[in-house]
Amino acid sequence: MRNFRGMPRGIRSASLMKKPAVRRILHLTGRVLALAGIVFVVFRLRLYWSEIDLARIALPERLFIAVLSMVSSLSVLLLALIWRHILQALQASIFCCWTVKTYCVAQLAKYLPGNVFHYAARQATGMAANISAATLAKSFAWEIAVSIAAGLNFGVLALPLLFSQCAPWMSVLLFMLVAGCAFLCLQHIANKQMAAAFLLQLCFLLIMGGIFASLLYLVSEAPFPHSLWPSLIGAYIIAWLIGMMTPGASGGIGVREAVALFLLKGLVPESTLLLAVVLARMVSVVGDVFAFLIGHGFALFSKKDIKSVPPPL
Repeated sequence: MRNFRGMPRGIRSASLMKKPAVRRILHLTGRVLALAGIVFVVFRLRLYWSEIDLARIALPERLFIAVLSMVSSLSVLLLALIWRHILQALQASIFCCWTVKTYCVAQLAKYLPGNVFHYAARQATGMAANISAATLAKSFAWEIAVSIAAGLNFGVLALPLLFSQCAPWMSVLLFMLVAGCAFLCLQHIANKQMAAAFLLQLCFLLIMGGIFASLLYLVSEAPFPHSLWPSLIGAYIIAWLIGMMTPGASGGIGVREAVALFLLKGLVPESTLLLAVVLARMVSVVGDVFAFLIGHGFALFSKKDIKSVPPPL
């Protein structure tokens, strides 16, 4: 079959007959949602900046926070790869550059009220690129499921905070065992692509928790032992997970702080913990902005939109 306007072969006839006007509307919808997210990002950054006590942060520490923001932006690429693996597991073969471009640009829409518009932005952009609406919807459901499954694994790292009999090294070994079993089960139940998405999600959450632990270490007046780092990472990820799953809590605001205070009570002063949480949120937002710019950079290399393979009957 000859390519249609430079698009790869293997696209369903129904997709080939899609009107250009519809595709333009879908592309425009995705862009409008992403641009609206930028406006809300600015307001969010102003809010976080007003809550930060700059007197407690010296210039070298501010530079370190900037480095963590860049690390956060690069970690967003892992989320894009997770989505690509999930789409491939659902029999949609897509180009890597297109996935990174679409994810990094659309993810700013998550800052819009409702916390679901980044899915709508990707849905519109994906449909404009000839991925079926059903496949995209399934990919988002799997994405949430994989995120929850990976986040629950980090609860094992927080066990020493609740049970003094559990040593930190024991929680690390148990975490590796549980994660390995979950990987094998997912590989058996679903496929290798979905299992790979699970591993990448673990890596992303490990980076996110490591950023929080680094910020907490940075603003703490009294340094805490390095053996507590796994527990701090586990506590933060569990707080993030509960906040994400709480209905009506945009971005888990309030819920994440409450859970973190409960788990880390007695180990870290409340003022220090809240400052670290706010800094972690700011680093995440700045990282998302950098990822947005990276996504536009990938757009220069994405000459072809997508290659979609119909799912098996």
